[in-house]
Amino acid sequence: MASKIVYTPSNCIYHDKDNYYMEIELPGIKKENIDVELTENSVCVRGDKDNLAYSGCWSLYHSADTKKASAEFDNGLLKVTLPFKEPIETIKLEVK
Repeated sequence: MASKIVYTPSNCIYHDKDNYYMEIELPGIKKENIDVELTENSVCVRGDKDNLAYSGCWSLYHSADTKKASAEFDNGLLKVTLPFKEPIETIKLEVK
């Protein structure tokens, strides 16, 4: 049996003051073949099909509330929302 080719999926990670948002491309993968594992400070995603696997793990700078996290999958795009445990306070830095 041949081993699977493993790719790191294309992704976009951004946040506002309340949540992290992750958009991860998993083309050709079925929803039932996706695994998402969370800790307060990391997200790992794996999607399998035939002889191909997408696999990626990302570290989070701010702690996330994993009990309130959600994930949706539509047309090859996995969207994960991770609320922060505590809201982020930001300041504006003057650029000189």
